[in-house]
Amino acid sequence: MSNLKTLTLRDVCQATQGVQIPKSSQSKIPKKNFKRYFYISDFTHDKNLKYVEDKYPKKNFTCEDIIVSNTGSHGEVFIGKEGILSNNLFKVTFDKEIINGSFLVLFLKSNLFKDFQLKRVKGTANPHMGHENFFDTPIILPPLPVQQKIVAKLDKIFAEIDKAVAAAEANVKNANLLIKASVDQLINNFNKNCYVKFGDTCNFVRGPFGGSLKKSIFVDKGYAVYEQQHPINNQFDSFRYFITKDKFNEMKRFEVFPNDLIMSCSGTLGKIAIVPKDAPKGIINQALLKISTKNIIRNTFLKIILESNNFQSILWNLSGGTAQPNVPSVKIIKDFLIPLPTLNEQDEFINNVSKIISYNLNFIYNKKRNSLLSLKKSILTHAFNGKLVKAA
Repeated sequence: MSNLKTLTLRDVCQATQGVQIPKSSQSKIPKKNFKRYFYISDFTHDKNLKYVEDKYPKKNFTCEDIIVSNTGSHGEVFIGKEGILSNNLFKVTFDKEIINGSFLVLFLKSNLFKDFQLKRVKGTANPHMGHENFFDTPIILPPLPVQQKIVAKLDKIFAEIDKAVAAAEANVKNANLLIKASVDQLINNFNKNCYVKFGDTCNFVRGPFGGSLKKSIFVDKGYAVYEQQHPINNQFDSFRYFITKDKFNEMKRFEVFPNDLIMSCSGTLGKIAIVPKDAPKGIINQALLKISTKNIIRNTFLKIILESNNFQSILWNLSGGTAQPNVPSVKIIKDFLIPLPTLNEQDEFINNVSKIISYNLNFIYNKKRNSLLSLKKSILTHAFNGKLVKAA
């Protein structure tokens, strides 16, 4: 279609960065002539509200404005709030004669936008997109009436997908509740005489503290740095940060080996994964605990125990219940009591848990949900490649 234009966001947008306001000038309660102050996380929850004096008119934003994160979780897009922006975000305004606002929001949520930024932003602990990278992003732009038709078509498709995702998530949640209850019952069936201290079954290494993994040491290629995202997502094919061989050799005690368990230690607490055999050589960062099993306990058996309601509730209670919970000291964790039946009994337990999971179809529900979310991303990519223009 000849009326398609290939432009950049610079041609259709302007961006205004937020303002850095020290905590000493912030209030936890609303005051006269104050407005709510937004960091990136404040767009996803309404906890720990912050207010600042309303004296930054150019940094104000409304529910209609498009907000894009600039640092850290760069390229995230938000709408529907109002207040004053912090310096890690910027407000996007656009030429309404050229581009439809909803069309722009959908583009910014697409992989075309995100992939372009990922190619530009590398090798730092706190990735910074920057206005230039944002403005340089190419966009295929049909005429306004066609944009509006595409938005309407996508809204209709996504509404149906969201319904299906919600149904799959409800099924996953119900399946997980049944699984956890059944696994807890199996654990409760172990003889109390077989319980031992956690520290007798494993070796523990907490990730390095004291700024030893500051951003200046990271390189584009090298030895991997394992982060919270790996036990949280149980995926080991994507790494953001790397260190040199020399730095790796300095930090060998934090090395990750296949079959180690790694556990998230702050924020999203107590997520656990077993490092696969083909995982890259690397080290854990400060937010992880590495657990290496001795030959008296199966790592799969231990993972199930650590994911049980009993262990997780103890962990969270000891973390202090704060907004940013942290795993208690390794010394305290070593004193936790866990069951240690014979290896044959552990194998039987693992087999029984596998049957429970299969019976509750948890894998199928998760697979369906993930497929639907992938479909959504794929449709967005096609839409902004110009492939939905003719259909619109």
